[in-house]
Amino acid sequence: FRRTMSASEIYFDIVGIVLFLAALWAGGFAFRLLRLSPIVGEIAVGILLGPNLLDIVPLFQDGTCEENNSSLRVLSSNEFSSEFISPEESISESWDYTKIPMSFIRMLSGSSEEANVWVVLGQLGVTLLIMESGMHVDFPTLRKVGASALMVAILGTFMPMILGIGFAAMLGFDAFPDGLAMGAVLAPTSVGIALKLLHEANVLNSVFGQTIVTAAFTDDIFSLVTLTVLLQLAGGDLTPWGVTGPFVYSAIFMTFTFLIAIFVVPRVVPKLLRLVARKIGQNARDTVHIGLMFTFLGAYTYCGYLIGSHLLGAFVTGVTFVTVPRTLQI
Repeated sequence: FRRTMSASEIYFDIVGIVLFLAALWAGGFAFRLLRLSPIVGEIAVGILLGPNLLDIVPLFQDGTCEENNSSLRVLSSNEFSSEFISPEESISESWDYTKIPMSFIRMLSGSSEEANVWVVLGQLGVTLLIMESGMHVDFPTLRKVGASALMVAILGTFMPMILGIGFAAMLGFDAFPDGLAMGAVLAPTSVGIALKLLHEANVLNSVFGQTIVTAAFTDDIFSLVTLTVLLQLAGGDLTPWGVTGPFVYSAIFMTFTFLIAIFVVPRVVPKLLRLVARKIGQNARDTVHIGLMFTFLGAYTYCGYLIGSHLLGAFVTGVTFVTVPRTLQI
């Protein structure tokens, strides 16, 4: 990734980022004063300043407003593999910090294309948010809401599919593949926004909140299968395993990780952390705790990525440490 940048360009990009983040905070604060969710104000500010309107978000201009376009050049993976930065080159002259290496993008965004730094940071934030939501899972409540959450997830997946096909037909499009594609787009649940709203309303740990969280993740698994079926239909190679595989892999992964969370981690991790605290100190104990959490996060998100979504791994990572003392505090 190469782009010639002067010190002044870097400075003004940093100033622009600070102002953009301040605008997001101000939008959220304004909506909070109106007794509305701050996330709505933050989304509104993002739309207003983003590439579809004012196009002034630093490092994310797409040329909608030519005077603000910074003319970023993105290298393909082949170009990147053949162009390395020599030790003689300064970072400010050669490193395009607006783009993220390919492997990290595939992991976080599920895409083989280059992504902007804001996209990857957003995905990283959602990953950590969903990991935190898993730490609020209450196993006794989860047993109560399991059937209800499954029903909500089924309706939340297939009703948008039916409505998408119906609206496509009303607009004169074919039911397949246009209607099916429209339904597949509408079916997934925005887990990050749902968790944020539940947390703001202080109902994440209630039966109502647990039902929504469980249904949202189950709905996303169903939607993942729907997307897989759609892609296979488009490629003309739909197979029975292509339909059932994501269900099977997700069920095996969830069962395995929940068994570890219920029977292994509560018996092993607290003892290890108490030993570290006694031998070295409380700060070392918290450091080891965080290290274990991110180790599990890396392993589980990679497994989830192989299944279809790294967010599934982030959620079960939080569930894994829900019974370990001080997990939420640190």
